[in-house]
Amino acid sequence: MLGFGLSFDPYVELGVDRNVTPEDLKTAYRHACLRTDPDQFPAKERSLAQAKFRRHQQQQPSVTPSTTLTRPSNSKQPDSTSHSNNSTDVPSASHSDFPQTPPLQQPHHPTPLDDEEPPQPTCFITQKNFYEYYLTKQKAMYEKELFEQRAYYEQQIHAANQHIHAQVQEIQALRIREQQYFTQLTQAGGSGVGTVGQAYGFCAPQYYDTSNHASWFGVMSHQVQAGQQRQQGQLVDEVKREASCEKGENVGTMKE
Repeated sequence: MLGFGLSFDPYVELGVDRNVTPEDLKTAYRHACLRTDPDQFPAKERSLAQAKFRRHQQQQPSVTPSTTLTRPSNSKQPDSTSHSNNSTDVPSASHSDFPQTPPLQQPHHPTPLDDEEPPQPTCFITQKNFYEYYLTKQKAMYEKELFEQRAYYEQQIHAANQHIHAQVQEIQALRIREQQYFTQLTQAGGSGVGTVGQAYGFCAPQYYDTSNHASWFGVMSHQVQAGQQRQQGQLVDEVKREASCEKGENVGTMKE
């Protein structure tokens, strides 16, 4: 880039000899400007380049698909070496009968909308309208937050109620199971006489407080022990009775 320091030498920077003419010096300066920064290219040189480009375009013939098809020189000529046996050949339609295709580039005519500024979305929003919109939005957000909190707490309460219901059902099932065990257990030894209550003289389960499991099981164990002692006493009496009967029979046989 062109610099303007203390060691600036225009001839060295532009790459020309010191005995160059002023016109060549200006041309070298323009080329240096074009190489370094196209935006610093002089307007006069730009206008001259545009005029040169327009002259070049005018000298060149405009060739488009439509002109290529409509030129008589480009139409298909009959081949003199070919011999057609059919003398009733219908001539083909001329290319000029077909509609001409539009040019590739359409001229752009500026419309009134091009000169107008785009609409501003906030031009009709006043301070009052903005505050109303802001408060409405804040209210909606607050109501949504309250609804979410209420739904969360209702969900927690519902889950807690379900847990409580489950505990109550579990306790009821345990009580029913205890009563079933109490009334349906068979006698120890499997004699099939009846349930535990019938075999050992237990009281009915409704006379005991089944909510206190420790007291219920304590009473049950005491009753079982008492029943086992009675059963052992009965077995001892039966053994003594059998022994006395055998002794009497033996005495009778000895007398005979």
